[in-house]
Amino acid sequence: MTKEKLEEAKSTYVSTLKSFIIDNGGLVPLITIFGDLKKPNPEDEGKTAIIHVPIPGRFMESEEGKQVFIDKVLPDLSVEVKKNFIPAAVAWASEAWVRRSEEGVIEPPDNWKDMPVEQEVVIFTMESKYGCSTYIYEIDRSSPPKVNEDGELVNGIDLTLITEDNDSQMQGRFTGLFKIFED
Repeated sequence: MTKEKLEEAKSTYVSTLKSFIIDNGGLVPLITIFGDLKKPNPEDEGKTAIIHVPIPGRFMESEEGKQVFIDKVLPDLSVEVKKNFIPAAVAWASEAWVRRSEEGVIEPPDNWKDMPVEQEVVIFTMESKYGCSTYIYEIDRSSPPKVNEDGELVNGIDLTLITEDNDSQMQGRFTGLFKIFED
């Protein structure tokens, strides 16, 4: 997949997920693999393959569950994906809490969860052989609830871009995912 095609896919991905979050009142953690079919049918030639992997809640409920997902589930998934696809990028999207230590505090607390929550955000990252991009949007839930297309009452959400980093060096448990899917 060319860099230009991947940039177009990234733009569409972020735009689509933003709309999904606003329309549905939130987002479950999601990994998305972008690539090419190894043996495409003639009508699929040149099309981007997109595989969405919603992460079941049981893996996100604890630090141990998250680590099991990274250490065991993703490597097994990558074996299956690589049977039929040539992965070009891996994206991660999730709601998150931003915590910061108090101003002037040099040493973080023993438990990072003791730091106060500053804001609720949604994070999108996309990693490929071309680099890593990160988008962080603040979630504002002050809008009144609304009824979505399916007739469900959902949280009213507004998203405000905080960070757009197309040369991201962000680190964390859910970074470096593309390496798991590379050949």
